[in-house]
Amino acid sequence: MDDIPIHNHSPMPLWVGGTMVPPGETRIFPMHQVPEHLRPAPVAAEPEAVVDLVLALLDGSVADVAEGLGDLLDESLDRLESAEKAGKARKGVMSAIAEERLRRANAAQIREQLAQMDDAALEKLYNDLPDGAVEGPIAEALMVERGIGVPAMRARLLPLDDAALYARRAELTEHDGPDSDDELAEVQFIDEMLAARAAALGA
Repeated sequence: MDDIPIHNHSPMPLWVGGTMVPPGETRIFPMHQVPEHLRPAPVAAEPEAVVDLVLALLDGSVADVAEGLGDLLDESLDRLESAEKAGKARKGVMSAIAEERLRRANAAQIREQLAQMDDAALEKLYNDLPDGAVEGPIAEALMVERGIGVPAMRARLLPLDDAALYARRAELTEHDGPDSDDELAEVQFIDEMLAARAAALGA
């Protein structure tokens, strides 16, 4: 904004720089001539809208939905199931959700077993995985233990509160970011977490 209209609401003359604004009248001044206390308050930036990745996922085919289930939080999986039941109620989607719940139950049992193993045993188990293996409950649990990959990123973000998540998202998206596929995956997971928490508050 280069020019600012100044209206004198008082019954006395108002001086802006060396110019008088009579009572009840308005004058236009360049920004640099207007004192700070007479300038309009800055407009607060609107927070960036968080995309609800769960509802967006339901717009896809049965195969698309099934492929995306493994990336969802438990709360998001519950919301997706409820939304699908209330909407299209596709048998293929409901079956895929049931299979994903069974996979997570098996993964939880494996994590409990890994928690009982010492570092040497975990290292051997990780080294015995096929080259490039990053999927499956054993591989994912080991990646969390070793702090690598998407599973470790998710485990790191889950305990954070909303303020910390927004701060991390701002860090990842500044300067035309994200800069890599890993950072993009992190932003998408943060968006999902924020959307899931907002939905839980509105329930």
